[in-house]
Amino acid sequence: MSYLWNVSGSILSRPAREVLSLLVADDKKNYEKIEREFGDDLKLLDDALALYIESIQGAYRVQEKWRNKPSAEAPIILFSSVLNILLLIRHSILLGYFPETPTLFRNCHERITRGYLFWLNESEAKDYLSGKKLSQIDIDKRLSAALEPRDDKEKEIYSELRKTYRHESELSHPNLSSFKLRYGDSEITTLKEKVISSPVWGGILFDELVKPVVYSAIQITIRAISIIKLIFVESSGSYEKEFEEIFRKYRHYIETIKPKNVDK
Repeated sequence: MSYLWNVSGSILSRPAREVLSLLVADDKKNYEKIEREFGDDLKLLDDALALYIESIQGAYRVQEKWRNKPSAEAPIILFSSVLNILLLIRHSILLGYFPETPTLFRNCHERITRGYLFWLNESEAKDYLSGKKLSQIDIDKRLSAALEPRDDKEKEIYSELRKTYRHESELSHPNLSSFKLRYGDSEITTLKEKVISSPVWGGILFDELVKPVVYSAIQITIRAISIIKLIFVESSGSYEKEFEEIFRKYRHYIETIKPKNVDK
């Protein structure tokens, strides 16, 4: 169990380097415990991550087909970056840094929406590769316009991505309410007192947070796969079968955690 460092406790009486060593050692214990007790949950996440890696591998194996094509180069840059963030999310779960994951989920969303837009609009991709910066509001507007004439499935994907972004933004901005995951859901006045008087450092081991955050990690991975496979993955029975099986297990997983998780 992680230390809940309190200013009236040992945090002030111990040397800073010793505090650091204790925090790191405790995080390692979190890693081992979550890996041991939530192995099935992590396996489903790993299945999704493995398929995502397969998608990236497939894209790079046919580099000659998309090199010097901005509408393919820009997305592959972004979707490769998403993989690294997803791996960091996995480590965050195991270390107990659940309150910090919303920012990572939001970063994934920002890259996924950009990658999707640049695939649909080559001029936007060229601007990106030339160094132009766009706000997420601009990305949302332009992606919405690019998707409008397309079929309902693509509209649905975009709608879900926007829903996720709004949710992660609420938990990512450094408002006082963003501390609720680390200090508990309470009234703002009570939360303020907790944050000021009882700072919580390092990983925290709340079993009830593991499944909801794993669920969110699987969800964003599947969404990334849903888009990257439209761009780079040639249709194949085995790939689609594997994707459908992961998606089926994901839907079942949602049902198993509903009592402990609020749907987004």
